[in-house]
Amino acid sequence: MKKLIVVMMAFALGLGATPHSFAAQAKLTDQLSDSKLTFAYADATGTRLLGFDQKHPKQYTQAISAPGRGIPIQYVKHQKQSDESNGRNNMYNFNKDEGEIYKVVKGKLPENESVVLAAKDAFQGHTFLAYRPVSIKGLDKKTVKAIEKAKKRKVLKHWKIGEVPSEVQVGIIEFERVKGKKPLASFVLVTKNGILFDDYEGNEGDNSVWRVDDGGEMDPSFFRVIFLTRSASGYSVGFEWYGYESNGLSVLQQNGKSLRQVEHSSRYIAPL
Repeated sequence: MKKLIVVMMAFALGLGATPHSFAAQAKLTDQLSDSKLTFAYADATGTRLLGFDQKHPKQYTQAISAPGRGIPIQYVKHQKQSDESNGRNNMYNFNKDEGEIYKVVKGKLPENESVVLAAKDAFQGHTFLAYRPVSIKGLDKKTVKAIEKAKKRKVLKHWKIGEVPSEVQVGIIEFERVKGKKPLASFVLVTKNGILFDDYEGNEGDNSVWRVDDGGEMDPSFFRVIFLTRSASGYSVGFEWYGYESNGLSVLQQNGKSLRQVEHSSRYIAPL
């Protein structure tokens, strides 16, 4: 009877779990959720933020700023859109735009910067990595060949935009055009265990292939990584993709051999 009680207690405490079941538990607890993440942008002083989420605004306790810096924030109030708003999500329209106002508790952010807002336990099980942007250059030949093999499509252009030294390379890929198929490009994480893709299908034409008024060009300098983390499930990344009309904001997490979209939004910044 005593032996049975000891065994039952061991399982209750997780002591009887196999390594596989521990891994399964870790993967469950490290999953990023769109219910605990959203985006915001800074005002001209860098001491206030305007968040996009209007559902549970008080839960966000930190702003994740590039490159993976956590800054404490405090919720202030909801701000209604002013009749004088021009509809832009930028620092010039900050006091007239609709959203959730936060104050930066310590320090300040660069003016107008986009950030990820996170609840206290949003990144449970994650380690923020020392990501750094690099002078844009091409990826190595071995990596390019691996990308072509994975996608069954020739690479037209390729760029390395950043890295976690000796662990992850971040790149942008533009593939050759194939008759009968849409233009294809990818945001990639090149890891020791393989290459992870976030694919973009473009539009036919010359003026707005990837983004509005991009002239048909994929520009690697338009991508800005906000953070990169590692967890039991693999890698996660948050980034901003600048555009002439709007900036896309994404948080992705590794799901096996691919990247799943956790959260996505955009800032409308079209010139007046």
